[in-house]
Amino acid sequence: MDLIVAGVSTMDLIEAGVSTMDLIAAGVSTMDVIAARGSTMDVIAAGVSAMDVIAARVCTMGLIAAGVSTMDLIAAWVSTKDLIVAEVSTMDQIAIGVSTMDLIAAGVSTMGLIAAGVSTMDLIVAGVSTVDLIAAGISTMDLIAAGVSTMDLIAAGVSTMDLIAAEVSTMDSNWG
Repeated sequence: MDLIVAGVSTMDLIEAGVSTMDLIAAGVSTMDVIAARGSTMDVIAAGVSAMDVIAARVCTMGLIAAGVSTMDLIAAWVSTKDLIVAEVSTMDQIAIGVSTMDLIAAGVSTMGLIAAGVSTMDLIVAGVSTVDLIAAGISTMDLIAAGVSTMDLIAAGVSTMDLIAAEVSTMDSNWG
C-alpha cells in the first residue's frame, strides 16, 4: 500500500513479484491489474468476481479462457449473444437454463436449436412458426405429435398427400 501511495506503478510491482491478490487487497483496481499484464486468470484466482472483471472490460472469451463457468457469466449478466460470440455452445447454454426464447432472440437458428436437442414442442412454445419448423426439417408426423393442428399444417403449405402419409384421416384434412 505504501509503495502504491508512493507512486510505484502496478507494472513495477508485478515485475517485483507482488501477487495479484496482494495488489487487489491493497486497493489496485481490476482494470489496472489487468492493464499491467496481470492475466484474467490471476485476477479471478485472486477472488475478483466475474461482474467486476466484466466491468474492467475483459471480453467474455477471456473470462471463459480463464475458467469462469457459463453459470457465473450469466449470473454476472453476460448476454446470450455475448456467450454465442464467445463460442459457448447452445447445448451448454440450455444445460444451465438459458431459455429457448432467449436463444432465439440472440439469433440461434431453429436448426441449431434442434441440433442442441430442443424438442419440437419447446420450439412451438417459444413461438417458432410451423413454416420455420418445416424448413428446419421437422417431419409432418413430428409436428402432429407435438400438437400442431391440421389447419396450421395446411396453412404452412403441407400437402394433402403429406398429411395422408402422416396418417391424418381424410376427415381431419378436410375439416382442420
